[in-house]
Amino acid sequence: MFVLVWSIPLGFLVAIGWIWFGRRPTPERFGTAQGLVLDPASLPLVRSALHRTYVGRVVGALAGALGVVAFGWALGAIVALPFLGLLGLVAGTMVGIALAQHRRRSAADAVRHASLTARTVADYAPKHAAWSIALATAACAGLSVAVAITAPAGLGAYAGIAALSAAAVLVVPLGRWLQRRVVEAPRGAAEPRVDDALRATAVRAVHHSVLGVLCCGIVLASLTGMLTLHTLVVLSHGHTVFRAPPGSTSISVDTSLRRLTDPGAPLEVSWIEADGSSHRAVLAGVAGDVETASSGLTGPGRLLGWMSLVVAVAAVVQWAHATSAWKRGGPPRPRAAATSAIAVPRGAA
Repeated sequence: MFVLVWSIPLGFLVAIGWIWFGRRPTPERFGTAQGLVLDPASLPLVRSALHRTYVGRVVGALAGALGVVAFGWALGAIVALPFLGLLGLVAGTMVGIALAQHRRRSAADAVRHASLTARTVADYAPKHAAWSIALATAACAGLSVAVAITAPAGLGAYAGIAALSAAAVLVVPLGRWLQRRVVEAPRGAAEPRVDDALRATAVRAVHHSVLGVLCCGIVLASLTGMLTLHTLVVLSHGHTVFRAPPGSTSISVDTSLRRLTDPGAPLEVSWIEADGSSHRAVLAGVAGDVETASSGLTGPGRLLGWMSLVVAVAAVVQWAHATSAWKRGGPPRPRAAATSAIAVPRGAA
């Protein structure tokens, strides 16, 4: 069981790593996907944007994985480190992609192109972007708060992880600011169609990154809630004679002394708690055969487990959309598509 628990996240890491390094775009692939022919003025801008996004996702993945693992280690959640590392890698990748879309201000002597109609984020964002972010934000915040306040006493590590999942909602205002910065930035030297394609891919990358990070927060909160409801027990004739602290990962009963000497001899129970520490206790006055079992994974516990699985798939889907946003984009929606652009030197009246 221990090997299985660790092999699942490691298998996901290998799969995601393969997709991650195999999705690096080039200006030529960008132009083909967008149906554009890149002129000499647009080529360096496209190359710079794609390279910046790639560096952002690599640095973000490393920082996210290491940061979340360090946080879990500090809390003492040793058993959960592989899952925390996986979630940190996925979420960090998307945060890095989003931050890479930040546009610098143009130089003072740069030539800008003024549009006759003001651009908005809605012109470039995917349909239903607003309600999907709102729904994911409410689910992430609500579930995290519920897990934190209902966790049994002594589960400081789980409360800390629930707080980490709630912190995922902080990417929402960050994403809105980045999208506004992308849309409101003055047009550069690139041909207008290329500029619109770059804006659309950046807005979409930020949207899918924010939604994916929120999904990671929901997964983390769901798993934390499931573990707080899961307990390990020792049963004798169907009755619970010992219950390990909530969140414990394994339990065993040593009956060797009873088999060798006295059928009524005390039993030694060993268990491992959520922080990885080992504990033992002696049970006296327990007659008959004993067995270990799990309890608590019924009703809400199973619902949280299925929720974490479904939303984990959604997080991977959003991660895939964020890393491949350069394939989508194009001109803004018809409301702004018919607007023309006028070259205006900066500072001209």
